[in-house]
Amino acid sequence: MIGSVLIVDDNSELRETLADILELAGFDVESAGGGKEAIMRVKERFFDVVVLDIKL
Repeated sequence: MIGSVLIVDDNSELRETLADILELAGFDVESAGGGKEAIMRVKERFFDVVVLDIKL
């Protein structure tokens, strides 16, 4: 594993595609469909990087 990434985006297709690409590259990836879900995930564990859609 290279590192952990949290992807936050309300567009499920984009979120899943980006997750697939990063997983193939060796990253541990989790995703969230919105801000509340993202906050819950960040409280559960540490992520090295958060990719965030700023227009949620």
